[in-house]
Amino acid sequence: MVIQKIENLVLPISQYIQNNKALIAIKDMFIKLTPGLVIYSLLVILTPLLSELIPFYQEIIILISAGINIIACLGVVYYYSRSLDLEFLPAMLISGSAYLIFMYPNYMVNQLIIAVLLAILATKLFQGLQLIRKKLEVKLPNTVIPPGVWGTILDLLLYVLLLLLFFLLYKFLAQTLAWAPAFGLGVLQQSLYLVGNNIVVFILLEGFGQLLWFFGIHGNTVISMIADPLWYSLSLENLQLGMQGMEPVFIITKQFKEVFLQMGGSGSTLPLVLLLLTSRSKRLQQFGFGVLPAGLFNINEPVIFGLPIVLNPLLFIPWLIATPICALISYLVMYFGLVQLTSGVFIPWITPVFLSGWLVSGVSGIILQLVLVIVSVLIYLPFFKRFEKKTLLEETE
Repeated sequence: MVIQKIENLVLPISQYIQNNKALIAIKDMFIKLTPGLVIYSLLVILTPLLSELIPFYQEIIILISAGINIIACLGVVYYYSRSLDLEFLPAMLISGSAYLIFMYPNYMVNQLIIAVLLAILATKLFQGLQLIRKKLEVKLPNTVIPPGVWGTILDLLLYVLLLLLFFLLYKFLAQTLAWAPAFGLGVLQQSLYLVGNNIVVFILLEGFGQLLWFFGIHGNTVISMIADPLWYSLSLENLQLGMQGMEPVFIITKQFKEVFLQMGGSGSTLPLVLLLLTSRSKRLQQFGFGVLPAGLFNINEPVIFGLPIVLNPLLFIPWLIATPICALISYLVMYFGLVQLTSGVFIPWITPVFLSGWLVSGVSGIILQLVLVIVSVLIYLPFFKRFEKKTLLEETE
C-alpha cells in the first residue's frame, strides 16, 4: 500500500521529465559530447609534455575549451529544433548569434550552462515566430509577390527581429543595469554552481533517482536530464583549473557521481554482487558469478531487473539509502582534504572500479572507493541476509 502511494507520487514527475523535449535535447547533446570531452581531457593531461614540443599547444587547448561551449549550444539546438519540427539551419543561426552577442567578450570562459540555456531560449523564441510566419503566409499576395520570394523575405525579417531582440536585451543589461551581460551571466552561472555543488541538493536528486529505479524507471537517465549541465560544467571548471596549474575547487562533479557512487552501476551494486558471491544460496551465488563481469564494468541492469531490486521490499531500504550515505562520506572526506578532489578528467563510465578512482583522484581515490565498498556491504548485509533466507526457503520447497 505504501509502495503504491509512493509510485503514484513519483511516476507523474518522472514522466514529465522524460517527456520534456528541452531536457531530452540536453540529454542527447551530452551523450554525443561525452566522447569529445574524454579526448579533450586526454589533451589536457598531456599539456606538460606536448607544450614543450608544440609552442602554441596551450593556445590550442584554450580554443578547444571555448569551442566546447558553442558546440554544446548548437548541439542542443539541433536536437531541440528537430523535436519541435523546426528547420535546424535558421534555428542554429539564431541561437549561435545569440550566444555570440551575450558572451561578448568572454568567449574563452567556460559558460556551458549559459550556452545550453541560450540554446533553449532562442529555439523556443524561433518556434514562436515561426507560428507568426505561418499566419503571414496564409495572407500571401500570390499575384504580387512569388511565394518563394515572400517566404525568403519573411525568414529574413524574423531572423533580423530576433537578433534585434537579443541585441536590445544586451544593451538594456549593459546600460540600464550598468553591468556587462557576460559578467551578469557569469554571476548567474556561479549561482547555479552553488546549487550543483550543494551536497543536500545532490543527495535529494540521487535519492529520487534511486526511487525511480525501484519502480523500474531508469533513474540515472532522468536525473542526468536535469543535472548534467551543472555537473559537466563543474567538471570542466576543475579540469581548466588543473590546466592552469591550480587545484580543483568543486567537489560535486560528473566524476564524483560516476566514480564514487556508481561502482558496479547505478546505486553502487558491486558490493551487493560481492554478497551474492558469498551467499549460502546456490541460486544467488550462481547469479552473482553471472552478473560479475558486467558489474566490473559498471553495468548493473541484470542485477536491478534480474535479482531483482525492482519492487523488492526486502532490498528497498539499502537500495534507497546506500548511495546518499556514500555521497555524504565522499563529500566530507573531500571537503576536509582527506581525499583529492576530482580532477575533472572525463573517463568512460565503464572504467572499472579502483582504476577509475586513481584516474580522477589519485591513490586517495582508490582508498575512498575501497572504503565505500565496505560501507555499502555493511548497509546491504542485514537486508541481504533476510533476502537470502527467503531464497533458501524457496529452494527447499
